[in-house]
Amino acid sequence: FIYDPNNQSFKRIPSSIGSNLSIKNITKLYEDGARILWVGTFDAGINYLDIQHGSFCNILPEMRGKKVLSNRLVYALLPEENDRIWLGTDEGLDLVDLKNNRAIHFTSEKEIRLSNNRIRALLKDDKNHLWIGTYDGLNVLNLNNQTVKVFKPYPNLEKNVVIDILALNDNQLLIGLKSSGLFLFDKRNNKFDMVTLKDDSSNQSSRLFITDIKRDKWGKIYVATYGHGLLQYLSGKNQLRPILTHNKCRYAYCVLPEDSNKIWLGTYGEGLFLFQPQKDALINLSMKNGLPNNVVYGILKDKQNNYWVSTNKGLCLVNYEEGKEPNLKVRRIFDYSDGLPDNEFNFGAYCETKNGWLYWGTVNGFTYFNPQNFKINKEPPKVFITGIKVNHQPLAQIFPSKNRIIDTSPKKLVKVIGIILIVCLLLGFGYYFFQQRQKRQIIEGCFEIVPTLSDDAGIDPETSFIFLSSEDIAIKKLKKMIR
Repeated sequence: FIYDPNNQSFKRIPSSIGSNLSIKNITKLYEDGARILWVGTFDAGINYLDIQHGSFCNILPEMRGKKVLSNRLVYALLPEENDRIWLGTDEGLDLVDLKNNRAIHFTSEKEIRLSNNRIRALLKDDKNHLWIGTYDGLNVLNLNNQTVKVFKPYPNLEKNVVIDILALNDNQLLIGLKSSGLFLFDKRNNKFDMVTLKDDSSNQSSRLFITDIKRDKWGKIYVATYGHGLLQYLSGKNQLRPILTHNKCRYAYCVLPEDSNKIWLGTYGEGLFLFQPQKDALINLSMKNGLPNNVVYGILKDKQNNYWVSTNKGLCLVNYEEGKEPNLKVRRIFDYSDGLPDNEFNFGAYCETKNGWLYWGTVNGFTYFNPQNFKINKEPPKVFITGIKVNHQPLAQIFPSKNRIIDTSPKKLVKVIGIILIVCLLLGFGYYFFQQRQKRQIIEGCFEIVPTLSDDAGIDPETSFIFLSSEDIAIKKLKKMIR
């Protein structure tokens, strides 16, 4: 709670921020000059709360000693009403209550049995049916009577991995499979029809790896693939037309079709691309110009026209400015140190709610936040070293109190690295001269006893290696001299 002495009232810290605390047993509170609230806890460390600038709200596999999620790997998210969200994990389906951090679990071992526990896609229709993409076909959970039906395009288990689902209309769904093509599913007769590539002479249609299916505001449908780039779905012909097959864009993970001349594409290994069909232009953002990693899992645009990009090494806030020379740059990279549950995000695990909140699945649960209240703190707290303990015993403070701020400026780093290199160089020279002196002493000692050696013994005066016969009586004297 925050107490206002002027009107003598209490204001509760939002539960979405408070849920990030390591424990609710609070022992100390301190607010610094940057309005950062430092929270000391009982046996659970120090917490850092940036109330003024917003925060990530995390749901972890385990919270306060209790299991919340079926598995730490979250691959699909579908927000519900009343602060609830459906999750697809690697070990089942979860319905999470965000207010109380509790979940209901659905697996193949429960009364409501799914065909497989590995969930990759979720979609809810107007009839209160939840369509679930699993590693063994398409499942539909009737939320009215709690029954499950299973549909499979192939009899082979390995070919029925459903990666994404998109509703074409009330009666038809597009079903994207892993390395087994794209299918049109009719709810009325439960029939699968394969979507074919235009002018497919080599039968590539049945081997397409579908990674993402999105519709733009004009109704055009784009299909990202792993190995065949970006395709467009032609509903009248039930075909796919290649529109971006550039070598660097072949392995696509996600697509965001913003308008007819602005299509964003996240790739595996080549970073983020902005494709402008009318100009036939392709703009790339990668590790060479700001991304922390070239694996892009998801792209979302918030209501402030900022782009959020999930990668293997953090969540990026990206700005785009149009002009004669479009400017695409990374404004900020958020990682574990900023409050994320993990630096590594997951393929296909991202979505936006109607009120603008963004949800992201990671390899350690999921995170969500409101970009409208998410202001970047331009004055993060500085780190001070006040003391060091080894085995609970304090050491002498290594810096005087006025110099305890750690300076990480480039000039300071270059100076420190230079000093380290000079010290290493001096130590290297000292060691070299010490070795040379030892060699000379050994060689001189050896020459003194050479007359006592047998004729077949040899000494190389250029090195410290001495070759003696095993039967020579001078070996003992030589060993004693070397010692």
